[in-house]
Amino acid sequence: MTNISRGLPSRADGGPLVKICGLRREQDVDAALNAGADLLGIVFAPSRRQVTVDTASVLVRTAHGAAPVVGVFVNTPIHDINAVVAETGISFAQLSGDENPADLAALTVPYIKALHTREGVTSQELLHIMNLYRAPSAILLDAWSPLGGGSGRTADWAVARELVCGSAAPVMLAGGLNPLNVAEALLLTHPVGVDVSSGVEQDGWKDASLIRSFVDAVRSARGSRPSLGQSMKRESQ
Repeated sequence: MTNISRGLPSRADGGPLVKICGLRREQDVDAALNAGADLLGIVFAPSRRQVTVDTASVLVRTAHGAAPVVGVFVNTPIHDINAVVAETGISFAQLSGDENPADLAALTVPYIKALHTREGVTSQELLHIMNLYRAPSAILLDAWSPLGGGSGRTADWAVARELVCGSAAPVMLAGGLNPLNVAEALLLTHPVGVDVSSGVEQDGWKDASLIRSFVDAVRSARGSRPSLGQSMKRESQ
């Protein structure tokens, strides 16, 4: 496999990254970029936000390289992910299923591994699972759902805080975030970034004003900055 830069994008202000996920229209991409999003997410897994490869290619072109585009997959064979990468030009694969860590060396792009907090699963169990995945760009903590994410359910923030502190890889937070609670989530968990989908939607579609409000809430949050440098320092050790 070719040598791939696996790092997340970094912000000059050192603040948390924002990923707007579940984009389906060119206007959604424009709204996310205009608001200052750092990562753009498009969903290939079965869900109401799923897009075709052709639509994804249009969305990647619309982004014009202004922010990396992350493709979300659930238990998709690696060769199929690589085919989508080649056809669309996405920059990262987000793996939200039960992917075998041993298979991931064949990926042609860096990956973000999503793990799900759920009742009965301890932080130590999740840390063990996290450590099975080598050199992820980030671990994304989300609330469990049958489709692998995007449910709008709130992740367990207490568990997330423990995982942020114990992880060797940068940790992002997803699950039930919205403009009203994201600042509190950042202050309590200190992730390197946050991921939102349903929390910036109106009637099932992305809403430009909610996207702007969400990004503004992240940028105005205090006490959430140190985690990126700390996590990257741990990863390099």
